[in-house]
Amino acid sequence: MSPLPIFVAAAALVVSTVLMFVGKSSPGPFIGWILTPFVVVACLAWARVLVVSNSSDPWFNRPDARKKLLVLQLLTLAAFVASVPHVWRIGQEVALWLQ
Repeated sequence: MSPLPIFVAAAALVVSTVLMFVGKSSPGPFIGWILTPFVVVACLAWARVLVVSNSSDPWFNRPDARKKLLVLQLLTLAAFVASVPHVWRIGQEVALWLQ
């Protein structure tokens, strides 16, 4: 299985974390919120599709695929935790707009 979904998910998580501290204005929290849960979960789904599509191959390395899926699951958990500050900031901005 390709390590590309792990790299994309990790990059999205890093960019989202940077946006927590740099992008406190209007588009920053929304972009960070899109990157964390949605892009990382899409990478997990992408990796699962790769595993299912390659599972009939006799040369497919199942233990390696399980390890990579575990890494992606942990990145997904971290992404949901990292999305909380973005959601909080979006809520603050919406509250300011509604005043």
